[in-house]
Amino acid sequence: GVSETPDTDVDAEGLRAKLGAWNTDDAQVVILEMQTPEGPVIASVDFGVKRIDHLLMDTHCAVIISIDAPAEVGMVDDVEAVELNELEDRLFDSLGNMAVFLGRETGLGERVIHLHCDATGRVPERINKWASSHPRRTIDLVVNHDPEWSVQQSWL
Repeated sequence: GVSETPDTDVDAEGLRAKLGAWNTDDAQVVILEMQTPEGPVIASVDFGVKRIDHLLMDTHCAVIISIDAPAEVGMVDDVEAVELNELEDRLFDSLGNMAVFLGRETGLGERVIHLHCDATGRVPERINKWASSHPRRTIDLVVNHDPEWSVQQSWL
C-alpha cells in the first residue's frame, strides 16, 4: 500500500525550497512510503509539476545512484542521505532549467532521480558529465521517450 508518512531522512522543507526555485512556485511535494515485493521505497514526488506546462519535455531521464552501504532493507543511513542530497543538488545546479524534476525514489539499494527534458540530448550529456565527476559512485542513466510522463502515473 501507499501512505503519506514522512520519512525522517527526508528534508521536506529543503526539498520544497529547492523545487520551488527550480520548477515553479506551485511545488506540491508529497512523501510516499511504498512497499514493493523487493522491499520498502520512499518517494519524494512533486505533484505540482504538470506536463501541460512542459510539453516539449517528452524525454524521461532516470538517474540511478547506487547506495554505498544499504541498510538491511536497502535504505540509506543519515550520513549517506546527506551525501546523496548534496550530489542531487550538484546535478540540479548543472542542469539549471534544462530539465524538470518529477521526483526521486530511495530504496532497494539505490536512489533514482526522475527528470524530464527535451529530446535534444543536451540533458543526458550533462548528466553523464556530472556522473563522471563522481567516480567513487556507481551512477547509471536510463533515457527513454515518454511524452505521457508515465513515471508520474506510477505514483498515483
